[in-house]
Amino acid sequence: MPVFGHPAALAATAMSPFTKLQLLTLLCLTTPLVCQDKEHDLKVAAKKGTTVWLLLEEKQEQTIDMGGQQMDVENTTNRTLQLEVKDVDDKGILTVEVKIARIAGSMMMPMGMGDIEFDSAKKTEGEDEDAGGMGFSPAALAKSITALAGKSYVAKVDAFGKVAALEGVADLLKNATQGPRGMGGGMAASEGQLKQYVENAFGILPQKPIAQGATWERVDAEKSTRGGPMQTKMQLTLAKVDADSFEITATGTVEAAPAQKGEEKAAGTGEEAEAENAMREMMKNMKVKNGKVSGTQRVSRQDGFVIEASNVTSMDIEMPGPMGGEMSMNIKTTLKTKRTTADAAVPKPDKKDEKKDAPKEAPKEAGK
Repeated sequence: MPVFGHPAALAATAMSPFTKLQLLTLLCLTTPLVCQDKEHDLKVAAKKGTTVWLLLEEKQEQTIDMGGQQMDVENTTNRTLQLEVKDVDDKGILTVEVKIARIAGSMMMPMGMGDIEFDSAKKTEGEDEDAGGMGFSPAALAKSITALAGKSYVAKVDAFGKVAALEGVADLLKNATQGPRGMGGGMAASEGQLKQYVENAFGILPQKPIAQGATWERVDAEKSTRGGPMQTKMQLTLAKVDADSFEITATGTVEAAPAQKGEEKAAGTGEEAEAENAMREMMKNMKVKNGKVSGTQRVSRQDGFVIEASNVTSMDIEMPGPMGGEMSMNIKTTLKTKRTTADAAVPKPDKKDEKKDAPKEAPKEAGK
């Protein structure tokens, strides 16, 4: 009966064991299909009770040109998150409690108004002090930006790290957007952002087992409450994999997503609602050019969470200016994620403050 197979493999049946080993090595080098890397199932490995602390370091750099006047703005926000897996059902759906333990950073204010530093773990002073009659104080704005600190919500996460649903965010966001004239909290908090925190913690995973070096594509659209949503198209590659962790690289583009139909206007009739609707109209007419994204992420195969990750997004935006005319912006956002601890989430006391607050020693009596 005839035998079918690779000719070299058939000839090997009459060879010595040493010769067979030599031939097998040659086949592995010349025929990748014979000895290709095995496929790896990279589903979320987190178990019930797993808890991790993550630090998300976000830096945004903007160059804004408005009517020929150019200004540079740089904002930095560090968020410390605690994520705990409360349950994993028989379909692999995780119930994850997310606590935003701390928010700290700095923000450059427009028109030469200086910088604002904020830290939810430190006392905010001067809340009632007004900044040049602009209708808000730096301290009140800082408090608004950090309004989510100490708050928690729940995410349902599938076996591939994608958020299926969020629970407890409606009231949380409602209370966190009450900043001065809609600034701060409203700009820094959205359902899409809360969802992104969770997906950043698990990484962007392939939907099926793949081999090292394999690629896949993913398209994400971030819904915006003000119109003008962004759409990201990425090509991802499984760059490295071992028993403890795996590394994924990504490159892609960012563009404006198709316009949303039937979007409701902001509720209310006051000045804030009017300003919000004007902003939504501006965002609808926004054009995105040269949008690019790249990054790497290393994920633990032991607890299922990201060990470290870095992502860089850049784009040019053109849109109507708030005072008429055209406005253009170049925006670059760098987001780094890394492991941290509960102790690191608590600020260390300033040595100067310690000395200042330390009790003074009683004066010694003469002769003693």
